[in-house]
Amino acid sequence: MENQEINVQQPEEKNVQNQVLPGSQSAFILGILSVVFTLTTVIIGIILGIIAVVEGNRAVKAYELNPSLYTKAEYSNANVGKILGWVSIGIGAAIFLFIILIIIFALSFALPFAAFDSINSITL
Repeated sequence: MENQEINVQQPEEKNVQNQVLPGSQSAFILGILSVVFTLTTVIIGIILGIIAVVEGNRAVKAYELNPSLYTKAEYSNANVGKILGWVSIGIGAAIFLFIILIIIFALSFALPFAAFDSINSITL
């Protein structure tokens, strides 16, 4: 047999531009804002934390369906947003519980004195 040239073509690198992972930036920003607002206004921080977790979950699911379309940085932003959202929800729940305990504690000391004053006013 004669020497035959075998042309092996290297596959051309696809010039695919990575798309922006939908929801990753919003999850990241909402996660940061939720921690800030949890430390100032608890309810707003918890609400933003819940939204951050939902957006982060959507972004992670979209990445897992087709990771070649998105960058790893976008995936990391989605995860950080989810984590910050959960941290915010946890801190907000702890602060909310602490406030409720303080109110219950304060009322437990105030009510006996109020009842005592009403009993004294009836007997006089």
